[in-house]
Amino acid sequence: MRLPEQDIDAQAIVLYPYINGKADLMHGTVLELLGKSTDVHGGKIEWNAETNSARYTAGTSAPIRTFYLNGEGKIAFEKPENALMVHVKTCFLQDIRGTEVKYYGVVKIGAQYWMQEELNTTYYTNGNALVQRTSITDGDGYFITEDHKNILYNGGVLQHGEMAPAGWRIPKIADWEALVKYVGGVAALKTGKWESLDSVSPVGPATNLSFFNGHPIGLWVSKFVGSNSAAAYWSLNETGTDVVNKSFFLIGNIDEYALQNTYYEKMQAYKACSIRCLRK
Repeated sequence: MRLPEQDIDAQAIVLYPYINGKADLMHGTVLELLGKSTDVHGGKIEWNAETNSARYTAGTSAPIRTFYLNGEGKIAFEKPENALMVHVKTCFLQDIRGTEVKYYGVVKIGAQYWMQEELNTTYYTNGNALVQRTSITDGDGYFITEDHKNILYNGGVLQHGEMAPAGWRIPKIADWEALVKYVGGVAALKTGKWESLDSVSPVGPATNLSFFNGHPIGLWVSKFVGSNSAAAYWSLNETGTDVVNKSFFLIGNIDEYALQNTYYEKMQAYKACSIRCLRK
């Protein structure tokens, strides 16, 4: 939870109410601001989805480690006589494509909900298989990174409109910009060991404070490049119907994001990049 004007920059455990059969994810109670030892917990947070910002009313209690639901399903912080049994489950994305079922972690960053890792499938959402490629001029398809752990997709795959899981979408540039603005810089998005892209410049910090888990997995141009030094993510245009000429890149030696070309003019084909999806 990052609120510079209130001198707050910390991970937080937030409890959201369930109203009329639906979670109200715009209004919550901050059970704990991690790393804060004074009695500032128990405050109220109100999110603005359009600006990816929040208004916070500070609390005055110690960290809240226990809560209850009363017989009407309302939240209580003192045990009521009619307390309900509560089963807490981890939030994850279940992605079903034909016979393939995969699970992805979900992270809330500001008012946005992101996949916590790259899309890692070889199927369209309708269950049709993608084709593995080794050259971006071979047509629509996917590419496997050198460590065989990640999958990259060229632009033609996204133009079919069948890659984002149900209820999710490919981000727009404005979504990425809102993400970076909220976390205060790309260091909070990076994790793992990064290297300099030019092997000379100093490497930028990687704190992963947001739990976005941005690894330097590289991309495919004329060959696989950028392993340990870059991550490239696809973006769509404002209408969400086509890829854009420049997309969101994280680079090891730059402490800010870059908008790099997604179309490789020399080969007259789209590069292959990672896909991270944003919940609608």
